[in-house]
Order: sequence, then C-alpha cells, then structure tokens
Amino acid sequence: MTESCIAQQRTSATVRPLMKLASLLLALCTPVMAELRVPAFIAFVDPDPNGLSISKEHGISNWKDTTQQVLWFGELKAAGKLTASIAVKATDGT
Repeated sequence: MTESCIAQQRTSATVRPLMKLASLLLALCTPVMAELRVPAFIAFVDPDPNGLSISKEHGISNWKDTTQQVLWFGELKAAGKLTASIAVKATDGT
C-alpha cells in the first residue's frame, strides 16, 4: 500500500465520526416542524353526543343547534410555539 493510500484511510477514519457528530448536532439544533391533521370524524360532540352527525365520509353535518360543540382533545408533551388552523368545506346552501 502506498503512503498516500494509508494517509487517505487515516483521514477518512477521522472525518467520518466528525461528520456523524456534525449531522447529529445539526439535527438537534434544527427546529422541529410537523403538521398534524385531525379528521373531523374523531371529534366529540357536547352537550348532546347525538346532536349532530359525524362520519368519515361526510365529516360533520346536520349542525343546526348552536349550543352543540365539536371538541377534540390532545396532549402536548413539550412547550413551544403552536400554530393551529381549521379547514372547512361548506356545502351548498350554507
């Protein structure tokens, strides 16, 4: 084996762990951005659980009583900024 090949192997052996460490540090320092979509059909209805219709195919429908609430619950396991939005698809005549 030539001297340059041996030197290249030593350099590679030193650089690889440093590159892995740099990648790990970059991953840890990068803010986590994730999107969570919560479908309507897993919602809870309150005060009357049968006060409106919820289905996987049609989402939430027949919502005529203004006292009814559509509720979702979840657990946030870390502090930080939370941005929320809701996607609504109106039906004809609404």
